[in-house]
Amino acid sequence: MSERIPTTRPADFLPEKIVHVVLTVDRGKLPKKEEDPWTLDFTIKEPSEQLPTIPPGDEKKVMEYAVQRANPGFRDINLVPVPSPFDIKVDRPCWVVVELDAKIANWQFAKGERGATTKAESDRNCYLRHVYDDGAQPAGERAPRDRCRVLYFGVVARDAGGTSLAGDLFNFHTEFRMEENGVEKRLNVIFDPDVKNEGTKFPP
Repeated sequence: MSERIPTTRPADFLPEKIVHVVLTVDRGKLPKKEEDPWTLDFTIKEPSEQLPTIPPGDEKKVMEYAVQRANPGFRDINLVPVPSPFDIKVDRPCWVVVELDAKIANWQFAKGERGATTKAESDRNCYLRHVYDDGAQPAGERAPRDRCRVLYFGVVARDAGGTSLAGDLFNFHTEFRMEENGVEKRLNVIFDPDVKNEGTKFPP
C-alpha cells in the first residue's frame, strides 16, 4: 500500500537547494522516428506458435505451455536488490522537482492520483504539489486533470548514507494516454525509485 506524503511543512524544514530530475526513456534504444514529439505505443500481440488444445477443465496442458513460455534459459545473475534507474540522490534538506520528459507526448502523472507516494509511512518528506503551466495545485491534492508532467516535494530528513534509513522508497504514479479506433485508453505505470542520502545525516 502506498502512503500519502504529509501535507504540512514542518516549521524547522528549511530547504537549502533544489534537486531537479527529468525522467525519460533513452531514445537511442528505441526505433528512430522523424516526428517530434514522439510517443510510446503499448499493445497486445498474439503469440506466433499454435496454441495447444485442452480437454475441458484440464490444467496440465496450460501449465506445460506456460512453463515453456517462461524462458527456461533465463537465470538470475544478481540476487541483491537492483537500484532503480530513477533513483534520486539528496544530501541536505531540499526541494525535489520531478519532471516527465515532455518529448514523450503521451506520458503524464496519473490523473486523479498523487504522482508520488512513499512505500511506508514517513514524516521525512512533505508538501507534495502537482504543477501545471498555470500554477501549482494545493499541497496534498491529487492531480486533477491531464497533462501534469511536473511535481515537487520537500525532503525533510535522512539518516547517513550506508544506513538502512538513508533512503525512502517512493512510487511515481504515471500513465500513458493512447487512442485506438477513436477510443482513449490509459496505461498506468508505477516506477519505484529510492530518494536517498549518500552523505551525512540531516538534519544534524
